[in-house]
Amino acid sequence: MAKFNENLAKLEQITQQLENGDCDIETAANLYEEGMKIIKECEQTIQNAKLKVTVNDNR
Repeated sequence: MAKFNENLAKLEQITQQLENGDCDIETAANLYEEGMKIIKECEQTIQNAKLKVTVNDNR
């Protein structure tokens, strides 16, 4: 769960950087790409948690 929270914090940081508009287009593209990777990791973590809950509910 710590990794998930770290990822959320990093996403917030990336979002702030992009919203500030202080970075050049290449940096913005790199930040966007990094953010999308983090989102996929978070989605996978959520899916795994849902699966665990479903398995436990079926016991």
